[in-house]
Amino acid sequence: MRNKIREVLLELEQEYQCRFVFAAESGSRAWGFSSLDSDYDVRAIYVKPQEWYTSISEPQKDTIEVMLPDDLDVSAWELRKALRLFKDSNLALFEWLTSPIQYFEDGNFLSAIRACIPHYFNPTKAVFHYLTLSSKCLETMESDNSIPIKKLFYVLRGLLAAHWSGHFGTMPPVKFSKLLIPELVPPDILAIIGELQERKKVATEKERIVAPQLLVDFIANCRSVCLEEVHKLPALVHEESSELDVLFRDFAMPILADQPTLIVLIGIPASGKSTFAKRFDDSGLTIVSLDKLQTRDRESKLFNKLLWYRRSCVIDNTNVTMDERRRFIAPAQKQGYKIIGYYFQSVLADCLKRNSARTGKARIPDKGIIIKSKALQLPELSEGFDELHYVTIQNGVFEIADWNPEAK
Repeated sequence: MRNKIREVLLELEQEYQCRFVFAAESGSRAWGFSSLDSDYDVRAIYVKPQEWYTSISEPQKDTIEVMLPDDLDVSAWELRKALRLFKDSNLALFEWLTSPIQYFEDGNFLSAIRACIPHYFNPTKAVFHYLTLSSKCLETMESDNSIPIKKLFYVLRGLLAAHWSGHFGTMPPVKFSKLLIPELVPPDILAIIGELQERKKVATEKERIVAPQLLVDFIANCRSVCLEEVHKLPALVHEESSELDVLFRDFAMPILADQPTLIVLIGIPASGKSTFAKRFDDSGLTIVSLDKLQTRDRESKLFNKLLWYRRSCVIDNTNVTMDERRRFIAPAQKQGYKIIGYYFQSVLADCLKRNSARTGKARIPDKGIIIKSKALQLPELSEGFDELHYVTIQNGVFEIADWNPEAK
């Protein structure tokens, strides 16, 4: 689903003439207790072309709200709007930025803006924000303690986030499980929540349960504790916003002119390419892999779409011959891409040994590895690479060195 969401965002960039700098999952999936039929709640931040920021015309729309097939709900804010809300300690925005499910971020944007959260987080505002969310969901509980199981977890998550904010004075974790600590939840309540979590895994969004009275009492008591804690918190007013101004200038204008990068992984099967590629996937680059896409047609369509939108990407195939590499390098060069190659040490005996340790579909016939080894042509800078690197595996750790033309 990750790649599909990235493709959708690429299409929205074209439709709305913008560039996404960040996208993450919000709501129950990010909190860690999604239902079988939960939506995908994608939340994003984007920048517009330079003329959008320099025009004297009437203020233009600075949000994107679309509901797409496959239960895909996308909501995005323009960067300047997002930073203004950030300055006011917008808790929804803080949750997007600290979500454990990230779809992509451009450059160093995420690390830069996350570093600002402690300076702008307002614990008093957070306590009341989360208590309000919890109370609204608690209104769905009937007199017999029956409540949709989804709403019960919303009650608990909001309540514990409020308690965390008041008790520690810091931004609470997005993931619900990280709120379940002894300082906030006694053992008997923790056991009840654990049982409910197992039930939630197989429940639908509207399924109702009867909440145990012990849990209902805990909810009421925890709310009272939060209201006591909030009065002990120091007053916080953060008028200074120069660091956010700098962040806006650093990311709004230059990002539209950034040179995209094509990363080509090269090596016979079981040389470590796909494992290595995960580091790029985690940083938001789209991985183009024939193994995952299954057909050359799908591979070609995805690659051409990425070129069209000038998006950086990684080619995670064996790419053992110059002809195979040329299929990707030549069109990317025409689009002004920076081309970086990573060659993985392809000692046949080592790769066969790694393959023998694999199980299921991950293990391929040894014959396939031998054929690729015989076809291997070492890469050359003259193929169009701006950079070439040599990757080896030492004691299970990837070691990256400058390109050595004598490498094997």
